[in-house]
Amino acid sequence: MKFNRFTVAVVCAFCLLQSGCTDKKKIEELENANKSLQAEAQSLRDQLGESSKQLAQTRQELDRTKAQIAAAQTEAARLQSQSPGLERKPAEPAAPTAKIPVAQEEFKRAVTGMTPEQLVGYVGKPLGTSSDGARQYWDYDAITYDPATGKSDRHVQVLFMNGHVGGVIFIP
Repeated sequence: MKFNRFTVAVVCAFCLLQSGCTDKKKIEELENANKSLQAEAQSLRDQLGESSKQLAQTRQELDRTKAQIAAAQTEAARLQSQSPGLERKPAEPAAPTAKIPVAQEEFKRAVTGMTPEQLVGYVGKPLGTSSDGARQYWDYDAITYDPATGKSDRHVQVLFMNGHVGGVIFIP
């Protein structure tokens, strides 16, 4: 069994009184030690009470933070469900890498399978976009030519399926 200082002091005082100790100085020392130990015990109880209050406050803050995170995740999921296909896009390159105009077959070979970001890096931003749900169309003007005639195509439409270029339509 483990005894604290308070218990030891009380037991010692009791033993001295039972044994008939009349040494007032010893008894007074023990009483003072007892008072000091009681004050120390009260101080420890107060500290424990403060620590318990702080712990409760921290738990409440944690619960509030968890609720805020859950609400933010719910809102993000709601927004994402309202905007399918909307994704964070990386920064675009400063200038296209293709030498415009590009021959039709060369263009088709180069862009097939590209992601939207890769296409922007290759020929730049489209003039316009449209979508029919599963497919997305990007429109460009005068970026390709027909090598048989040497004439520039007036319009090019790039078709995206499942996030990648799946086809190209050339309009002379």
